[in-house]
Amino acid sequence: MDNPGSPRLVARLLAEFFVIVIGVLVALAADRWLMTLDDRDLERGYLTALIEDVRADVGFANDARDRADRRYGWTLELLAAAENPGHVVSDTIGFVVSFETIAWSILPDFHTTTWTDLVSTGNMRLIRDEEVRRSLAELHERIEFHLSLERDWEAQLAEYDDLAIHVMRPTRRVEIALGFGGSYRPEVNGQDLATVRAALSDNARLGAQLGTVAIIHRARATGFRGLLDVMNRTLEVLEEYSSRVGAR
Repeated sequence: MDNPGSPRLVARLLAEFFVIVIGVLVALAADRWLMTLDDRDLERGYLTALIEDVRADVGFANDARDRADRRYGWTLELLAAAENPGHVVSDTIGFVVSFETIAWSILPDFHTTTWTDLVSTGNMRLIRDEEVRRSLAELHERIEFHLSLERDWEAQLAEYDDLAIHVMRPTRRVEIALGFGGSYRPEVNGQDLATVRAALSDNARLGAQLGTVAIIHRARATGFRGLLDVMNRTLEVLEEYSSRVGAR
């Protein structure tokens, strides 16, 4: 049996100590490696979800921009009729339908769940690329700004809608609502056209509101164009980084 202070015992104790230390370090390194693998899997999952979100929002923003452009054009047609009773209307159905629908609006429902989750959980650290993080932050700041404008515009559009709803009979508006965006166009007759023309020429307040509606739809179309630029840039950055991450 070795003496407590013998070199042999000391050597053995040191060897056991180093074995334990090395074992702990290896275990910690393995744990860190596994955590890194989990983080990379989470990052790839987030990137996939973000790309899907932005692609869906691009599709919606394209449709919304086109819709705003069409409504702006119809508002100009209504304004022309308001200023000139003899203005020739080439599309009677579209003219009457637009009178009742140009103020209808639906607040955009952008896909922000993944972004909100990244921010609220602190998982933004998982996205290692600074340009991706910066692009995402810019996009969602722009989305919040656009939504605040949309809420203001919706309130202003409602003023025109309140005026228009008293011009056409309620059942008429129900028919328009059912056909709006559908596969058929509601039927209109000469009386419908005359009613709208009379309202436009006799109601100065309605004409003034139409001017506001025109400004709003032009601003909406411009806003969605700017938003689309940011969305497409962000999508390009996300897809490029995702391809690099997936190849590792």
